[in-house]
Amino acid sequence: MKSITIKDIAIALGTSTATVSRALSNSTEVSEETKKRVLEYAKIHNFRYNTVAKMLKTGRSKIVALIVPDLGNLFFSKLLSLLERQITPIGYHLIVMQTHSNPDIELECIESCYFKGIDGLIILSVGNDAVKSRLELMLKEGLAVVDISDLENKYSNADWGLKFENHISSILKNICLEITDL
Repeated sequence: MKSITIKDIAIALGTSTATVSRALSNSTEVSEETKKRVLEYAKIHNFRYNTVAKMLKTGRSKIVALIVPDLGNLFFSKLLSLLERQITPIGYHLIVMQTHSNPDIELECIESCYFKGIDGLIILSVGNDAVKSRLELMLKEGLAVVDISDLENKYSNADWGLKFENHISSILKNICLEITDL
């Protein structure tokens, strides 16, 4: 069965595709009555956003990647949890990859994220010159890239409590602002 599109909803409800798109995005430019009609129709007909089409139109994937050496490490687990709490409310999704402290795997992860069209990359790099060069290229292309390698050393034997959480949270808020301002 063919997926329903924004255009299909617009035709069925006798409205424009722009109105349907705004209603689905909960825009204040659309009346509550119209939003309700659009959302009900979309739900009944199992509408799902075509994320590829949306990405092509907006130039944004709403995806942030986190690349770390080892997810079994408490530091990285905590970082992952904090990052997810920061980006989810602003509509972003998270891709997480681990490198096992191998620069070759790290470069593969970076390349994979790049070709997925991520909006931002947060990395704790163990990298070599090839990794550093690739990260610099991504920065030049306008991607938000943040290397947080210094944080692990700062907090690996320090207070894991509120001090750590507040510090990381403020950094992640800034990262989120940087990504959304692109």
